[in-house]
Amino acid sequence: MSRDGTPRVEASGPRLAVAGLAEAIASGSGGVTGPAGAAWTGGELVAAASELERGLRRRGVRPGAIVGWAGGPAHLGLVTELACLLLGAVAAPMPPDALAAPPLPLDHHLDLSSGAAQAAPVELERPASAGEPDSGTPLVGAKLTSGTTGPRKAVGVPAAHLEHTWAGLDSLFGIGGGDVVLAPLEPHVWLQRTLLLLALARGAQVVPAADPRRLGSALRSARPTVVFAVPSVLAAVAEAARRTGRPLAEVWGGRLRSLGTGSAPCPAALVECYRQAGIELQEGYGTSETGMIAKNGPGRCRPGTVGPAFPGVRLDLADGLVRVRCSALPAPRYLDGSPIAGRESADTQLTRDLGRLDPDGYLTLLGRADDVITLPSGRKVHPQLVEEQLRAVPGVADCAVFADQRHRLRAAVVLAPGTPAELVYAALREHAGEAGEDTSPAPVVLAADARLPRTAQGKLVRRDLARLAEEGWR
Repeated sequence: MSRDGTPRVEASGPRLAVAGLAEAIASGSGGVTGPAGAAWTGGELVAAASELERGLRRRGVRPGAIVGWAGGPAHLGLVTELACLLLGAVAAPMPPDALAAPPLPLDHHLDLSSGAAQAAPVELERPASAGEPDSGTPLVGAKLTSGTTGPRKAVGVPAAHLEHTWAGLDSLFGIGGGDVVLAPLEPHVWLQRTLLLLALARGAQVVPAADPRRLGSALRSARPTVVFAVPSVLAAVAEAARRTGRPLAEVWGGRLRSLGTGSAPCPAALVECYRQAGIELQEGYGTSETGMIAKNGPGRCRPGTVGPAFPGVRLDLADGLVRVRCSALPAPRYLDGSPIAGRESADTQLTRDLGRLDPDGYLTLLGRADDVITLPSGRKVHPQLVEEQLRAVPGVADCAVFADQRHRLRAAVVLAPGTPAELVYAALREHAGEAGEDTSPAPVVLAADARLPRTAQGKLVRRDLARLAEEGWR
């Protein structure tokens, strides 16, 4: 049992290390199942990675070099990441829209568009502006910030940080040979990358499903046991269950034992929808600059919180801000050389996230300090808290609270399909009367097909809201 009395999940093998990853994957029973039933065993993935590593060495890629790529088949992305780890290079997968202006100084760029898993067809380019490898702690990977509060940046990942994350996921979920791990996010997402490498090393089957058009068929064929998904994916599956009249657990395949979510706030109504279906949504919280900070898991889940501290992490609050203490933090500088704000020491990071810790150490997030809106009256508004209230109004599918260019509190409200705008306006007026005039935003109701500015992981890009309102939401 853990200190708070919840069941402790046993890791399904010895602590995983970068140096032993390839051997663990090659000798285990895990593998990847792709579209149309295509499959690759762990041994085949490692053999392809070893061949690719030799090809990269022949082409001049050296340990410490930063190797970037975007797109390509999911299994080939895993092969490439393994090849970089074998070589000692820094693996830096990116979303396609970041390739034109990479947020980090790439030493090499791989073109995986041909879909080949061999080294020979892979085109390798070295930009003229490439920098020298970092002279500090050796890195094994790079992860990108979301880009919601400014331009994307890249954070360097030492081996100790990767191994710390594996150990925490292992102790929470105990992934083993009987598991099927669905991967519904884009391949560059750091937590998913880490989880899939761990799953392969523990003998689990991995099923990539980043294409939303194929998610339904992937669920039917894979029947996953472990999934990490962002709220937009969870909402899409819930909508599919409602539309077809099938039980939500059945739509997920009927075998789920762990359904995790994070990257963006999960609406309370969505959490309740899953609870009523008998599915525990295990919310979590982390940042690129710190890694995983808090995580609900099997046997230690409290709805409305993001869980207790992730294994190996200690939490406290400084003037309401979440402070993280961990001996295996990522590198203290972004890969463009700029320092990471809030890094107080080698093992302490002060975030810009506001939170509340209950007596048992479970963390509730209250929004970002940078997002707090100060009204002309001097009162402060946490937009995420107001948004949570507005999403509970019947007919509201999505919303965003912000201050316009005249410092007035506004709310962009997206209608649920088939909902008349007049009904939503009436419900919002009633809500405004209950909330009080000073902190009730003036709503702008948008059509059901409107889209608020969000990242691929569902985070609001708040810096764009006032501009879009000024432009008439074109």
